[in-house]
Amino acid sequence: MRFDSIIFFLFLPLALIGFFWSRKSPRARNAWLLACSYLFYGWWDWRFLFLILLSSSVDFLAATQIEKNSARARRWLVGSVVTNLGILFSFKYFGFFVASANMLLAQLGLEQGLGSFAVMLPVGISFYTFQSMSYTIDVYRGEIKAQKDPLLFALYVSFFPQLVAGPIERARMLFPQFARPSSITALGFQQGVNLIIWGLFKKVVLADNLARVVDPVFAATAPDWFAILLACYAFAFQIYFDFSGYTDMARGVAKLMGFELSLNFRMPYLSRGPQDFWRRWHISLSQWLRDYLYKPLGGSKNGGFLTLRNLMLTMLLGGLWHGAAWHYLWWGVFHGLLLLLYRAKPLASLAGEGRARGVSGFLGWFVFFHLCTWAWMLFRVEEMGQFVWFSMRLFAGQGTGPSLVSRTDILLVIFSALVLFGSDWLLGRHEQEGGTLHKCKSAWAPQALMFTSAFVALIFFGVYDGSPFIYFQF
Repeated sequence: MRFDSIIFFLFLPLALIGFFWSRKSPRARNAWLLACSYLFYGWWDWRFLFLILLSSSVDFLAATQIEKNSARARRWLVGSVVTNLGILFSFKYFGFFVASANMLLAQLGLEQGLGSFAVMLPVGISFYTFQSMSYTIDVYRGEIKAQKDPLLFALYVSFFPQLVAGPIERARMLFPQFARPSSITALGFQQGVNLIIWGLFKKVVLADNLARVVDPVFAATAPDWFAILLACYAFAFQIYFDFSGYTDMARGVAKLMGFELSLNFRMPYLSRGPQDFWRRWHISLSQWLRDYLYKPLGGSKNGGFLTLRNLMLTMLLGGLWHGAAWHYLWWGVFHGLLLLLYRAKPLASLAGEGRARGVSGFLGWFVFFHLCTWAWMLFRVEEMGQFVWFSMRLFAGQGTGPSLVSRTDILLVIFSALVLFGSDWLLGRHEQEGGTLHKCKSAWAPQALMFTSAFVALIFFGVYDGSPFIYFQF
């Protein structure tokens, strides 16, 4: 079930009605939300509900035993991690490694391969396995207590607003909210509606229209350099509007019920360097990789080579998290290299902390934005050969002109850039979560105009062709 589908907007009022009547009793409300969450996920394919049930059951039991029996705590932790990573590997990566092994065997002249293996990828599997696993690790570390209520824990793993594309929440964020009676305010409800409208506008008006610019170029065999350049800009904006649009809608739906989800984006395209970018883009994943991978590897404690190794391993695995394909892995390697390069001068000075002004600040932003945009090509291509070929044509200026793109396409990309950087400027100006776009206590006239315009755009310019959110495949 997608946030931009008719069935969801039939499902949501029913879910809210049941929530309203049960909101005073946390247990009754949690039971209702859990049923809604399983219906929400099972609408796509009910068979994969057993994976969520398996992950939830194993981690609930493991955390309980970790807290109860310290002598065997490590064994239970290993069981939790192996179960979650085993689910992830079996459904997401096994086919990729089999195909890669077959390619290697073929290059060695061995015709007898390992056969083929293909399985449908369950929606959201990378998100809920990481979320559930983080809880067990936190209990093992002594950072939180094991949850005694299996109903509450099951809801934590499968809460429908953020189930299939995050943000990846921590137990200490959601447990207290699920344990207390809900408090719904007019202000929170209005903020929720605003976020839903804004997120839907990002997805169906901006991202899905930008896809019509991007897809023909990446499907072409020899597009000209201008078409590739415009498609790179368009995809950078598309993936941001698509993913942040989902997050806005997830946070908005949660706010309708009085719950707060984590902010997952904070003006990422205003970053001047890779370290700052990963504090702003997909924040919940960046923090997960930092806390459960980078720091356990040693982080930056030992300095020198080990720090560089830890950064590269973290980004390599972060790239592979996004998809079982070589171009995702190389995308992670590219960002890992950027993290290494930006630790040295002169790039380190361009990405200096604080709000640089003038030429230095603009140059730092301009350089990194275009490096990041070029890297997004790795994310979009089907295989590495296409990335190399497109890059060669782009940098060599091959082609005679914008044959694959129209004037309307150019205007759409410019308009998208104005919306993106204009809204980010407003958010930065007010220096608060949500900023002007989601404030409700003041400036009601500009808000009314903005969201009325967004609503009208949804009606006249929205693309309702069933395109899934990009991050559903992860």
